[in-house]
Amino acid sequence: PDKEFLCLNLRMYHHKYRIIEELFNRGLLGDTRFTWVDNFVPTNKISKKLILELNINIDEFDGIQLEGDVMYGSKLSYHDEFLFTINPEWYYRSKVDIVTETILDDNAIHITEKTFKAIYLGRPFVISASKGHLKALREMGFKTFDSIINEDYDDMYGKDKIKQIIDSAIELSNIYDSKEVLEICKFNQALYSNLEHRRHICKEVFLDKLYDIKNPIIP
Repeated sequence: PDKEFLCLNLRMYHHKYRIIEELFNRGLLGDTRFTWVDNFVPTNKISKKLILELNINIDEFDGIQLEGDVMYGSKLSYHDEFLFTINPEWYYRSKVDIVTETILDDNAIHITEKTFKAIYLGRPFVISASKGHLKALREMGFKTFDSIINEDYDDMYGKDKIKQIIDSAIELSNIYDSKEVLEICKFNQALYSNLEHRRHICKEVFLDKLYDIKNPIIP
């Protein structure tokens, strides 16, 4: 790897931007392979120093992307057929994937392709997501890195959560190629590739729980 972190953002909302800004404020953005394809952050919420550093025009934003993307320009954010494409080189050339999930300050657990791409490729990760996101992954049988780094951020809300996520990413990047980390990554990758386990997840974690809903609002 030639970068410490990977942080991919297709549609940049404020809760995702906060990760980028925290990396910038700590002087870590230069060590991060990141994308900012389309902007949905109000101009007054974006650091002027960051705008100058990245030399971007927020009013006519055209995307910050990496070499080897499927297409270029902010219009990519409207092409959902590319959501599940993947460039392994971006992941393998970065020590830790900082996943910015769709939801942060919410009670819903919303696990998307953003999380599963890192698992599929067997990469170390921290995840900026709603409270209990990592716990839900463990309930599905996957392993996170709570045995070797601080993952208290999974139980947190508020502004301090972003700082803790970056603290944990730094901690993980220092041991990204250790035996313990690699074993967890290989375990997750193998479990993801297990068709029977994927069927188990669909049935036990999702379909069976529909029977627990007594008064569904939507049929």
